Amino acid sequence: MSVEAISWVLNEAPDVPPSMVSTLIGIANHAMPDGRNAYPSQPTLARYTRKSERQVRRDLAELQRLGLIRKGDQRIVEHLPPDRRPVVYDLVMTTRSDLDGWSSTSARSPMTERGDVDDRPGRSSTSAKPSYEPSRTVPAPNARARETRTHPPAARPRPDGLTEIPDDFKPTDSMRRWAVATYGTAVDIEYETAQFISHFRSTGARRKSWPDAWQKWIRQSAKKPIRPAASVVPIDRRQQATNELFDRAMRRAIAREETQ
Repeated sequence: MSVEAISWVLNEAPDVPPSMVSTLIGIANHAMPDGRNAYPSQPTLARYTRKSERQVRRDLAELQRLGLIRKGDQRIVEHLPPDRRPVVYDLVMTTRSDLDGWSSTSARSPMTERGDVDDRPGRSSTSAKPSYEPSRTVPAPNARARETRTHPPAARPRPDGLTEIPDDFKPTDSMRRWAVATYGTAVDIEYETAQFISHFRSTGARRKSWPDAWQKWIRQSAKKPIRPAASVVPIDRRQQATNELFDRAMRRAIAREETQ
């Protein structure tokens, strides 16, 4: 839809018969901002105007005779089946009404000042410049894919209120005070918090309240045996006994050598 083309029909198009205003608006609804490349089908115009297709054909012929529209570049509809190709029309937006009702062709629309539209009656545009606003009927099979890549759809909130763990999750001071007051040194808060975050990020599990989930984790951790410190090495009793026997045997051997 082109606001510029519809505005031209409503405010500036000269000597439009009242019975054909709706038909001209229907064409402008499919035109580009400079009025070119509109190709609504006759059934579509009939639906817009509440007329029969025969009446629409009469309106199109009369609008051409009045110089308000002309046939445009028919190559635009070559992608459609031959038996279903509508006629491409250009609105002659260079023709405008003066305040006193006289028509004028000296005024030019902003889009035609570039000189890329041939204003002579019966001649179609030969400009090869791309349009910045495609006609609404031009097929664009990749438009949805381009829109998805440029503007990815926002994630819909889950109806159950579950969310993933926040990237900046950390226990608040009140949560830490609760853990210390409840379990004292039985729980390593820093270690268990790191394990808590790592677990839920790796699994992708969701929770309604992450502070509540953290408190549950701390409660379960308090029931586990206390982890040995990293610097403490478990004692192998059998190896210790072997070492002691070896030491005694070496001392006895040294003592015998000294007495000889």
